[in-house]
Amino acid sequence: MKKAISFMLLLSMLAVCFAGCGNDASNSENTLDVFDGVNILAFYGENGKGYVSFSYDCDYIDYDKTNQDIESFLKHIKLNYNRASNLSNGDSITVTLSYSHEDAQALGISLAATSRTYTVYGLYDQATSVADAKELDANQIRSAVEKQLGKGETIVSAYVDDIEIETPRHICCVHVIVTDGSLYYTYVVGIDGKNATAVNKVVGRYRYKNCSSEEDVKNILASSKGATEKLF
Repeated sequence: MKKAISFMLLLSMLAVCFAGCGNDASNSENTLDVFDGVNILAFYGENGKGYVSFSYDCDYIDYDKTNQDIESFLKHIKLNYNRASNLSNGDSITVTLSYSHEDAQALGISLAATSRTYTVYGLYDQATSVADAKELDANQIRSAVEKQLGKGETIVSAYVDDIEIETPRHICCVHVIVTDGSLYYTYVVGIDGKNATAVNKVVGRYRYKNCSSEEDVKNILASSKGATEKLF
């Protein structure tokens, strides 16, 4: 009789153990990694004054897409950043999730993480002077303009302008003087930094009246653009 009782107790204990294991497996299936739906759109701007842009889309999260309650819960999650401006390369940004803990508990959901830290990268270093801008690879400037040249146009020379005259994103510009054989004018290349990879693109072509020589254009650049430093 005692042996029978002991055997029954052993079976009961095993049943409890298996039931516990089953509950753990169920909980793990309801652990969601919300950060699968968080995407850094861009770090942009000048090093030290940069910005960040995030997006959130719960479609990228692995969950039961047929469960509308879970879908509603995920769609109501908000992202909070500890900082989003005046950023420098190497800075850390912590994104924290804001959500209803009561709803998560009611749905049997746990989150794999409620915050994540990202490192800032890719912000450009500002050229602080014309001398810095002249460190640009002249071949990069030439290449950018050559892609835009019209029939019969040839490159003559280039001058650096350290004043933000084109758009706020360009820290300086290079005015490339070209000629079609009779008139002289300029292509303007926007510069985002002081290394060769910072050449942005040709942002405009400018024709000037009565410019029949390189010297005519140089005088206009010097007087109205402040571009007196020759790049090539």
